[in-house]
Parts: sequence; structure tokens; C-alpha cells
Amino acid sequence: MSVRRPLAALVCWTLLVGLVAPPAVAGVTAPGAADPATAPLGTVASPAAVGTVGIAAANNTTVRHRNPDRRDGDGDLAAVRDHLAGEMREIVVDCSRSVGVGEFEPCEGLNGSYGDALSKYVEVSRETAGDGDDRTARSFRRTRREGREYARTVREFRETYESYREAREGGNTSRARRTARELRALAADAERTGGNLTRSLGNLTRSGTDVGPASRAVNDTTANVSRTVAGIEGDLFVATETTARANASAVSFRDPLVVTGRVTTANGTAVAGATVGLSRLLNGTVGERVRARARTNATGHYRLSYRPVTVPAGSVPVAVRLLPAAESPHLPSNATFAARIEQVRAELTVLSAPATAAYGDRLRVRVRVTTGDTAAGTPVDGLPVAAHVGEHRLGSARTDGDGEAPPGGRLPAAVPAGERTLVVGFETVDRAIAPVTESIGLDVRETGTTLSATARTENGSLAVHGRLRTVDGRRLTDRPVRVVVDGRSLGSLRTNATGAFERRLGVPDAVRPDEGAAERTVRFVFDEAGGNLGRAETTATVTLGAAAPSDAVLGDAATALALGALLLAAAGAALAVRRRSSGEGPADPPVTDRGGGPDGAAVDPATALDAVRAAMDAGDYDLVTTAGYRAVRRALADRVAAGPDATHWEFYGACAADGIDPERLEAIRGLTERFERVAFAPDGASRSVAAASLADAETVLGDAADGGGSTGATAGPTGTDAPPAADGS
Repeated sequence: MSVRRPLAALVCWTLLVGLVAPPAVAGVTAPGAADPATAPLGTVASPAAVGTVGIAAANNTTVRHRNPDRRDGDGDLAAVRDHLAGEMREIVVDCSRSVGVGEFEPCEGLNGSYGDALSKYVEVSRETAGDGDDRTARSFRRTRREGREYARTVREFRETYESYREAREGGNTSRARRTARELRALAADAERTGGNLTRSLGNLTRSGTDVGPASRAVNDTTANVSRTVAGIEGDLFVATETTARANASAVSFRDPLVVTGRVTTANGTAVAGATVGLSRLLNGTVGERVRARARTNATGHYRLSYRPVTVPAGSVPVAVRLLPAAESPHLPSNATFAARIEQVRAELTVLSAPATAAYGDRLRVRVRVTTGDTAAGTPVDGLPVAAHVGEHRLGSARTDGDGEAPPGGRLPAAVPAGERTLVVGFETVDRAIAPVTESIGLDVRETGTTLSATARTENGSLAVHGRLRTVDGRRLTDRPVRVVVDGRSLGSLRTNATGAFERRLGVPDAVRPDEGAAERTVRFVFDEAGGNLGRAETTATVTLGAAAPSDAVLGDAATALALGALLLAAAGAALAVRRRSSGEGPADPPVTDRGGGPDGAAVDPATALDAVRAAMDAGDYDLVTTAGYRAVRRALADRVAAGPDATHWEFYGACAADGIDPERLEAIRGLTERFERVAFAPDGASRSVAAASLADAETVLGDAADGGGSTGATAGPTGTDAPPAADGS
């Protein structure tokens, strides 16, 4: 609710009172009527309470509204803002304290009343001067998301701890060790999510909402979790030590890294038959997937080698880490050192590729990547190779042990027909393998399409239904079909998953006959410029009646003059209130909703985010990333100067040019990068990739959606996960 709604109500009620209220009672005030301007703060539930017009229900004796000269609009907004912030503060403090004692029911308020208050706070922040309240609203939104994640992590830790206790009490040592390792991982999650939450709480405190008690409660709970795990490990496991020595300071794919070392317990006893793995350090921790493995011998010694492929060139911190089995009595340990990675040039040979292709054809491409001479060189294993035509990426695949990969994919409709260039290869710079690509000529043929449609009149509107397919019967989804009557466009519809479209459209008076009824031709046109799908058109005939006479015509000039006077008075009152709520000077132009999708239909951010969250809960991580990107793109389609056929990075550039604030712009960049990677990756999205995509979608759409009281929960890490490396790890 914004100040604009009370203004609209004021205009409407002024008209109503002037036309129907008897002069003798129109100005009477009911005894004891409460003035919203003087109501206690605790009774103000939303911005709607500010300036709301009240009317007595039965006797038409009370017409009450706030006198604009007696109240300051900005002051009222500040009071409502502070009240809403206080509501959210109470919920987050209560939740944080309760989590520490194992009570999670108070955190349900983050899904309910906190969301309601946040939605209203966002509306108020849009009406206040400057962007301070907007930043605070985003901090409240992040606090909500991170608070729910932290509460879920601690709840899972407590439940797992109960399983651990049952195993210990039952003498099941193997199960106790397995659950203890789960507790160790959950403690790390609690430290991460708790750190995210306390940072957001700190931002709120700096912005004027004191949530210090919540920060202290979170820190105490996280410390208690860490102490609990330390006690379990000291009682159940044996500490170890791992040593490592590299064969050389400079290594490359041609001259692999060879590491030798030993694993022992703290007292020097050899740890035999254990697995050690080589990983790259990220932010000082072992956060990357294992690159190479080896097993210790009877004396605890090991030897492993690794050929760098996609790790960054230059000085890279690496670690050899003991990877104990779930039931092992040993704790993990690390040995870290720095390796200097030198870049190596590779050769890419195209083994097979098509010369021609049309919409939907699978481009069966196969390549081989080696170092040195193409025929006798060493195959490059694990290199991600992609194929694209211009800005349209077709697919990617990793090379196998023979250095071969099939990076093909289906040709999308957006690739223009004609002579094109298919590019295959590895294009990331500054990696252990230098960029290497090959270009292949590709003749893209146009694919013919067919369009069938019907139209009929229903209660003055036009009901249309149709289907778009290729000439060989394949359905065409998410494609635009224009509807035209007598040369006048009624809009563009999008086909659904089956290639069908159906809609009821308003009929403008300009295409209706002046009187009686007449036939009109409805044209349906598919003509998507810039792609490889051919044009299609069909027509239908409908009978349209003449336009109905306007009900707004008044019978005599006196009534018209009276109405005009009332409208002027109402407009003047509205302007006065608006000036008092915005400061002196002309009123700002109204802010319009610019969340339309490509077909002009409004995109509801709350509904879109609920769908993405549902995909997260269902474990469909690919859908989380792709649906999150599409929801953001459709929501911003009417705001930025990029058409539906713009490439992903053209759309991002349009967002940057439009002046979208840096936080949302960075989220759009992250979504774009992950969408392109996930949409064509052979192994799909991971849980952390999906969680990061959901967090970015919430950042972009959150002002309109996240405050809406949705109970959808984020089921994974948010906010601080680093995006996957270029190799997909």
C-alpha cells in the first residue's frame, strides 16, 4: 500500500459525497470518531492507515478524513516505517534467542508476520526521500532469508546430535562416527550461515534498527555448536598429521605435479590404507573438488601426480588432505603449499561436424584436444569444450581419457538462417590450458511453419485459440503470435509448451462498425525476425457489433458543471496531500509497474519466486537456475531496452545501461553466468549453484515478492557461496 491509494480514495469519496450525500449531513462528525492522525502508534497496522477516509456505514452521518493541513505526510510515513521495523526486529530477536535453546516455532514468524511487515516496509520505503530506506529494506530481506537458513541448519544439527547420542548409548561405534562426521559438516554450515546472518544483522543495526540481542544470540549458538563438535571429536576420533613435498615449484600439463608425503597419528603411528586427495585452496580453505587421489601404504607413505587443466595459471595454493572413510577413527588433516602453474598450448582437431542444420536439429560434433603434435600429442582429459553459433551456445562436454568430447547440441530458433560459423573449443583465458578453438562453416536452413487459429465473440470480447507448429508437426513453444483486426494490432500472444495459444482480447471501438453488425477479418501472424523459423499467417472471420454508447454522458449542462467543479476540488485536495507527503513542489509522476513479460502479460514476482523455491525444495537444481533467470528477464522486459530476441549478455548490458542499482545488477550478472553454464552443461547444476541462483533471483525480484509472506523456504546455501569455477567444479 502506498500514499497514492489514499489519494485515489480521497478523489473517489469526494465525488461520491458531492453527488449523493445530502448537504445537511455531509459535514457532520460522529461523536467519538477516532482520527487516524491522532491514533496511537500501535494501532497503525499499515500505510493504509495513513490518510484513510472513513464513512459511517448505515446513517450517512459521518464523513471523516485526515486534514492535510494538520498532519505532515513524511512524519506519518516515518512513524509507520519505524513501527514495521520494530515488528520485524521483535521477530528476528525472538527467533535467534529461541534457536539457541532448541525452540524453532518462533522462527515461523519469519514466514508469516515478518513477511507481511516487510511487504509494507518496502511500500513505505518507495515513498520516502533518498535510498536509505530502500537499502534497509534489502537488509531486512536478507536477514529473513539468512535467518531461515540458519534456523534450519541448527535444527538439523540438533536432530543429528540426537541420532549420535542414540548410537553412543547403544554401543554402535560405527554409526556414532558416521553421525559425528555429519555433525562436523553441519557445524561448518552453521558457522557459515551464522556469519551471513550476523553480517546482515550488523547492517540493520547500523541503519538504525538495534538487533544487537539477535547477533549475540546467534554468536552464542554457533559457538556452542562448535564446542559440541570439538568435544565429540576429542572423545571419538584420533588426530592425524599429513606431510607433503612437491617435485618442483613450477609445473604444467606437460610436466605434472608429483607430491609425496606421509600420514601418521599425533604420536607418529603410520595411517595405512587411507585415501589422500589433492585440492586447490579457495579463500584459505579446502573448498574445491578433489583433483587427484592416492592411498597410503603400510608405512603411511603416498605418492600422487596431477596434470593441471583448468586451474588458473600462476601461483596456486593447494592442499593434500587425508580423506578418512565415514567409519574411520581418524580425523582429517592437511598439508598445504604453493605451486606455480605454467600455461600450455593445445591443439584441437574437429573429428566430425555437420555442414547444414535447421531448427531443432542435433549438431553432432566431435573434437579431440591434445598437447604438442596432434597425432602423437598427449590427450587432454577433463577439459570443458563448448560449441556456439555467434552468441547462441549449443552445448558443452568434457574431454575423456582420449582427449575427445561431443560438445554438440540442438540448433535454437534464434540462430539466423544463412551461412553461419560454428565455433568449438575452450575459450577461458589464464588457465593451465591456453584457449583453443576451431571454426566450421554451417549452412542454417529456414524451417517452414504452420499456423491454425479460430476466433469468436464472447460478451463483447474476442476469444482466440490456435496452434503453431513446424511443417513437419513439431510444436513451437514460447513463440509470439500477433493478432490483428482491420489493420489494428490487438497484441502479441505466446505459445505454451504444446505450441498452443488461447486468450480473450478486448476489441477497440475503432474496429467496430458505427451501427448494427459487420464482419471483420482477424489475422494471426507469426513472423519472428532474426531467426530460422519461416513466416506463417492465417485468418478467421468474426461478426462484431457496434460500440455501446458511453454511460458517462450526463443529461444536462448543470450536472456536468457540478461534476467538473467536484473534480477540480478533488484534484486540488489530492495535490495538497501529495505535496505534504513528498515535500513542497510539484508532485512526482506516479511509478508504474514495469514487470511485464515479453508477451505484455504481467509477471507476478511472488508467484515466480514461489515456483523457483518449489523447484529448489524438489531438488530440481537445473530448473531453479533456468527458471530464476527467465523470471527476472520477464519481470524486467518492459523496463530495459532489450527485445525478446536479445542475447543473454545483450540483456545484461541493457540492464546496466538502464541504471539498475549495483546490487541487483550484480545478481543479474550471476544469474546470467549460471544460466548459460547450466543450460548447456552435461552434468547439470549443483545444489550450491541452484542456491546461489535462487538468492540472486530473490535479490532482483525481492522488493515485490519476498515481503509477501510466502512460506516457500530456501533449501540450500545462500549469499556467500562462490560461483563454480570455470571448469564447473
